[in-house]
Amino acid sequence: MGKLEKQENNCTYFITPDSTGKAIVTIFSRKKPNKKLGQTQFRVKHIPEPVAMISGKSGGEISKKILEVQIGITSTILNMDIDARVVVTGFNMTVYRNNQILFNQYCDSARFNDKMKRMFNDLNPADRILFSNISYKGPGKTGNLQPIEFIIADSKE
Repeated sequence: MGKLEKQENNCTYFITPDSTGKAIVTIFSRKKPNKKLGQTQFRVKHIPEPVAMISGKSGGEISKKILEVQIGITSTILNMDIDARVVVTGFNMTVYRNNQILFNQYCDSARFNDKMKRMFNDLNPADRILFSNISYKGPGKTGNLQPIEFIIADSKE
């Protein structure tokens, strides 16, 4: 069993199965309820939790120049053999300098807002940036991603 949701488009449905394995979807006629129109078998797999990323990284050191050109936070499902779209819907960004909070702001989209971009310009080596409360919408569910933290690397230029 599972849950069947009709989408905005009259011909599109989203199915959320209760378990992994094989699922058989059978279509019946509306006009003749006992008339089977077709049947298809699907392989149902568990979708791992998505991972938040910036510039393809989920934490560690990052250069100020790389961070300054980023548009926002992306998310991906690692080790998945099907394309499942996951969208970040909000996050909190906190900047620490010498273990003191220098900046803290919430954003209700995946994109860095203007204040965040300006903060990137003011970053120094060894500043820490924590992205937390990262909310997402994915196939059949919503939730929060694990926080990611970056340390601004020394500039060699």
